[in-house]
Amino acid sequence: MLWALISCAEISAQEIQKVSNDSIALQEVVVKAARVVNKEDGKLIFPSDIQKQRSFSGFSLLGKLALPHIRVDEAGRSISATDNKGEVQIRINGILANMHDVQMLD
Repeated sequence: MLWALISCAEISAQEIQKVSNDSIALQEVVVKAARVVNKEDGKLIFPSDIQKQRSFSGFSLLGKLALPHIRVDEAGRSISATDNKGEVQIRINGILANMHDVQMLD
């Protein structure tokens, strides 16, 4: 019985070696990451491709993200915190942005 287990282990090792010698050419690789990344000083939020495609402005995109505790007024072009615990800081590509910058996104 012990010999059968050792024999199977040898076959398995041979199969692994055989697989590792083969190479496979991939035609396409898709890498997906989390849409929300929590950081000490806030959150990084990455909209999906569908959200970006269905948005006609930066305010429209922010509205589609449905951010908790954030009110996006697309008509009034303003962004505010619903709980009045502070101001909402907007960054585009890591750079501090103002409402005009958000409006200019297309």
